[in-house]
Parts: sequence; C-alpha cells; structure tokens
Amino acid sequence: MEEISDRLKIMMKYRGLKQKEFSKRIGIAPGYFSEILSGKKKPSDKLLRLVCKEFGEDPYWLMYGEGEMIGDKETTAPLEHLDQPDPGELDEINRLEKELREAKAKLSTAEFYRVMAGLYGVLEDSRKERKGDE
Repeated sequence: MEEISDRLKIMMKYRGLKQKEFSKRIGIAPGYFSEILSGKKKPSDKLLRLVCKEFGEDPYWLMYGEGEMIGDKETTAPLEHLDQPDPGELDEINRLEKELREAKAKLSTAEFYRVMAGLYGVLEDSRKERKGDE
C-alpha cells in the first residue's frame, strides 16, 4: 500500500525537484524532510496542507492516495526544467503521451504518474548524454 512518503516522492519526481529544493519550497529543514520520505517521521496535517497549497495538489490524494494527483494538469509540466525539445522529440513525446493516456484506464493514478515521471527522466538523461557528446 502506498504511503504519504511515496506520494511525496511521486510529486518530487513529477516536478523534477530534489529533496533539498522541495523542502526549501515548503519551508522545512532538508533533514526533517528526509526523515518524512524515509517513513521515520509522519508529516503533520499542517505540513500536508502547506505542500498542497505550494504545489496546487489535491489534499485528498496526498493524504489518502485516492482520487488523482493534480500536478499542473499538464503532462508537459516536468519539462519546464529542461531545454525545449526539438520538433522530432516533441512529436514523439506527444505520440507516447497519447498512448499512455489511453493505457491510463488500466493503471492506477500513481502508476500512471510514475510512468510519466520515468519517461521524462529518460528524456532528461538522453539530453544530458547528447550535450556531453557535443
């Protein structure tokens, strides 16, 4: 069963944020946030409300794992921290995104967002490799 810490990790991955960046945005110490992510500490309701307010997330999804992760309502949100994809990449991303949306009916919301976050991670790794080759 998925825990709040798992959903926080999904949020971080989806938004392309590291623990330190995420904790800074919600105003808590990185060490304390690390303990929350590891399950050693439970976040307070106040902290969860703050996370939802800062990131525009659905509190019910974050607290109970039911419903849908709101994210930015655009699956391109994780690309904000990347260079703009070239037209060929963008066509491929759009094609894959369409296929994933069709497959979403077979996946839980959390599984869908994990897949999307993983795809954007692969894209980012690919771009870094290409920049290293230049």
